[in-house]
Amino acid sequence: MVLYRYWMGIDIFALDYYVKDEKNETGSFSHRLTKFKFKGTYLDLFLERLEEFFQKHVDVGVDAIAVMPRSDKGSEPREGVTEMMRRLSQKQNVGCFSLLRTRDVKPQHKCAGFQERCENVKNSLGVPAGVHGKTVMIFDDANASGASLCEAARVLRENGAKAVFAVVLGINKSKEADKFKEEYAVLRDGQKISEVMKHA
Repeated sequence: MVLYRYWMGIDIFALDYYVKDEKNETGSFSHRLTKFKFKGTYLDLFLERLEEFFQKHVDVGVDAIAVMPRSDKGSEPREGVTEMMRRLSQKQNVGCFSLLRTRDVKPQHKCAGFQERCENVKNSLGVPAGVHGKTVMIFDDANASGASLCEAARVLRENGAKAVFAVVLGINKSKEADKFKEEYAVLRDGQKISEVMKHA
């Protein structure tokens, strides 16, 4: 299953929904995503799912993958995310870089609502040189409100990216996230992302 939604100026694709902070059944998508997020396990499984996503659905020429950093200033993405994106970028023969966290931000789940989340991450990201005229895929392991992805897309466009879209492993369907989202659409098997993208 691949989920899709156009949200606040960015096309977002996800492999599945997940439920945060609950006792997830061992082997469930939520359980595996939590283990990957914090321990780096199930890396090969998620990499295989992402490769399948590219093979079946991606028909736009991706030039580079931009990886979301953690919340601390100067922080790198989690080790598992970095390794998975390194391997994916090699297999897809595209560039890969981490967005730069230019100031500390609160973890997004500690913000009261969407507006606070937007303010929390505003002007907190930097972009390495070399994105001008390129199509960039933003990657994050999980997403709830979309505020961080929207800010990343804004910064990339300001730095000259030709087109930007986002891919995440999971969309948060916990109660805390319900207020941020309508239901995502589900791509048909083999449906190309260019058929649904609104901001290519």
